Amino acid sequence: MKTLTRGILIGLSVLCTAGASRGIEGDWTTYVNTNDIRGLAADSDGIWCATGGGALHYDVGDGRFRLISRSAEGLSSDSLTAVIATPDGRLAFGTGQVGVAFYDPDLGFWYEETSLTWPLGSDEILSMRQADPWQIIGSKGGFVARRDGEVKRVCQQGLDVCGLPGWDVQAGLYHDGYLWFGTTASAEAVGGVGRLNFDNAGGPLGVWDTLNTGLPDNSVTDFALWEGELFCAAGSGIVAWDGELWVTRRQGIPAGTTVTDLLAGENDLYAGVSGTDFLGGVYRWDGDAQSWSMVGDFGFKEVYVRCLLEAHGTLWAGTSVQYSGKNFLRSTEEGLWELVGDSWSQHRYDSPHFVSYHWAISADPDGRIYAAAAMPGRWHIARFDPQASQRWEIFTSSNTDMTNAWAQDIRIGGDRAWIGRCCCGAGQNCYLDVWNPQTGEVETHQDLFNIWDSAEDQWGNFWFGSYHETADDHPEAVRGLFHWRFDGESEDIVQYTIESTGNEMRSNAVSALTAEDESVWIGYAGHGLSRLRLANDGQGPRAFDPWTHYDANDQNSQLIGNQIRALASRSGQVWIGTDNGLSIWESGLWTSLTESSGLPGNQIVAIALTDDGAAWAGISGEGVTRISQDEFGAYEFETFTEPDVVNRYPADLTPGAQGNDLWVATQWGISHFVPRSSLAAEPQEGLPIYPNPFNPECGQAAAFVKLPGQVNHGVVVDTNGRVMATLDRIGDQEPFTFWDGRDLDGEIVAPGLYLVRVATPQGWLTGQVAVIDLPCDAGY
Repeated sequence: MKTLTRGILIGLSVLCTAGASRGIEGDWTTYVNTNDIRGLAADSDGIWCATGGGALHYDVGDGRFRLISRSAEGLSSDSLTAVIATPDGRLAFGTGQVGVAFYDPDLGFWYEETSLTWPLGSDEILSMRQADPWQIIGSKGGFVARRDGEVKRVCQQGLDVCGLPGWDVQAGLYHDGYLWFGTTASAEAVGGVGRLNFDNAGGPLGVWDTLNTGLPDNSVTDFALWEGELFCAAGSGIVAWDGELWVTRRQGIPAGTTVTDLLAGENDLYAGVSGTDFLGGVYRWDGDAQSWSMVGDFGFKEVYVRCLLEAHGTLWAGTSVQYSGKNFLRSTEEGLWELVGDSWSQHRYDSPHFVSYHWAISADPDGRIYAAAAMPGRWHIARFDPQASQRWEIFTSSNTDMTNAWAQDIRIGGDRAWIGRCCCGAGQNCYLDVWNPQTGEVETHQDLFNIWDSAEDQWGNFWFGSYHETADDHPEAVRGLFHWRFDGESEDIVQYTIESTGNEMRSNAVSALTAEDESVWIGYAGHGLSRLRLANDGQGPRAFDPWTHYDANDQNSQLIGNQIRALASRSGQVWIGTDNGLSIWESGLWTSLTESSGLPGNQIVAIALTDDGAAWAGISGEGVTRISQDEFGAYEFETFTEPDVVNRYPADLTPGAQGNDLWVATQWGISHFVPRSSLAAEPQEGLPIYPNPFNPECGQAAAFVKLPGQVNHGVVVDTNGRVMATLDRIGDQEPFTFWDGRDLDGEIVAPGLYLVRVATPQGWLTGQVAVIDLPCDAGY
């Protein structure tokens, strides 16, 4: 969702009337866990999965996956809870917040039905069942039952009077003239089974009964009809209806497990069971023995089966974190499973397997994205390469030598990544790692710890800020500002604290950093902002008046808040995010932006500046706001929340390889925005280069013949993949010269073929250029 507002004029504290604005057009893509399988349905080609990250289709013929993620004209939500195949060949996906999304695979057309258009109990769908002619949709707050496409019964909490024993409807079906509903127990409701006499001539129509006698648990998860009996799954038990009460059918189902799904297959009745100690899995009912037995071997200890399906001649299972009581499943435990012989074979889409908080996100010059995620007891760094079949790679302490602690900051420099870590236990320090993702080498630096943010200055030196969220409780864990200096031959680290600077630093709790021209701006956790001007060589403070301080409590300062959470800068301009809104410093002039100016909230947690001149602010609880200026200098605000941004609690922002696209790390996943204006009208294939071949010894340089818009980043590599040169902005004016044939050390490269990759408004384009050593007068 996007909202547009207008704000103040530059230099004027005047609130303008909100007016029409064309805004920016673009497309959002969401990256979350697509292997958390909550529902299964079949078509003629394969299996549809309702997942926590979108609609996933597995083709049984070629073994390939196709993912459909949320988009403006397509799927309305990535958080899917159920899926059914309708009689007319469409798919209906239940969502966690926007009702039911219908999909016509022949036309590729999507439309949605919500509580505004249908009598749904709410837009949080919990269950769906299609058994011709009935379609029953359960949700939080009630249900809707349709027969032959016509609504026959509805029950909406607060609107309809009905006899549901609970308002969270987890299951529903039609049987023997009755509509049966499985509900969940809560503090407000007893839960269990509710039955409505729809058209059974044996009793008065329209009468409700609560049928809980014999239920092992009043939180019902599913029903199934098998050989004339109605089976019901509740808690760790399975029961069947004998006409008067529920009788047990749980023999063989281990205690301590949870029965999550029932499936009446072509020849057998199956139960999906979640549990530990090798007790979870899929069980088959033996009517003669009146007992269940496990089907197939998953091969690992903790199995959490959420849904079952029989299709294409085999049995399928989807696993989910939902009934695990955990925050995540390992990549080896999640996904779509197929019964092959006596074992279960995993089919997993190549996506991140985390469902966790994202603390930091960064892009390298080649367009790869690095995202740090963490949750209690677990952390990882995910690397995503948009050019490598949308591949995600997961790095943890189990497959790297990195420090086993949460990653709070990522700084990419050359072929290395500086991983700042924070917030270990009391009295503990989380050390900084310097990691080479290509070689796997890791250097741990114990003299840099509890790193919350970092910056790179114009001399290529790094600055790291140390901070602990509970600094008041752990003052020993806060150690100020670190300057990692490079002089071309060696590197060293200088530490700045209140003590070492003679109280020039206002706090040792450094929460945000940015480098602007010759200055480093230092944001404190609760003591405002400092500006440190550097000497001409960048190795330390300048000799006279290096420090300037800004404090919101000082009436002479225009800083809007002292809790600094984010900083970002361009030449001559610094954006400051606080708990009280935004402050903008521009060549000594100040502007403040708050809720009264048009921001949706004041809790700024992240800022990113893109090449189109806009600023993006991550605002806790409100999503992401793009801030630009119109031709009159008035600020315009465009706020993106769900479903555009996967979650309205962002943690970090970073521009992508194109320079005007944006990556957003949130508490529930990652979103990527690409403006449509960045796409060239005429697509270009490849990179024509001239002269080609060329001889650097003759003073020649390679140039692009044409470009589809401005290039922001690029790289030249040899045929072994070694980086020879990195490319910065190209395309402001012709000729588009990009390489003089020298490597990173300034030496002319050896003759041979080299590959060129550049990030353009059309995405990454690739070309080839040859270096030769023929005499300069050879006339080639």
